[in-house]
Parts: sequence; structure tokens; C-alpha cells
Amino acid sequence: VALLSRVHHRNLVSFIGYCDEAEKMILIYEYLPRGNLHQALSGKKFMDLDLRYF
Repeated sequence: VALLSRVHHRNLVSFIGYCDEAEKMILIYEYLPRGNLHQALSGKKFMDLDLRYF
């Protein structure tokens, strides 16, 4: 978690924080309004050509 909070790059989603309670841990990242990486790679969401071939 400490490493995630120090990594900053324009091509990476920003790490916001985390919650660690009992047996569950939740990582909180920046909101992605255009979908997630799986959707982008599988073609389930529309992406314009400029983004698709970036």
C-alpha cells in the first residue's frame, strides 16, 4: 500500500486509499468514467480510434 501511494504516472490510475477491516481489504482508486481495462481490451465499450491505437 505504501508503494501504491507513491507511484504517479499519467498512464496509471491514481491510488486514493484503502480500508483494512477484519478479513477484508479494499483498495480505492481514481474513478474511470470510460470503463476499465478489461472493457477496453475486450471491445465491450466504444473507444474512438485515437484512444484505441494510442
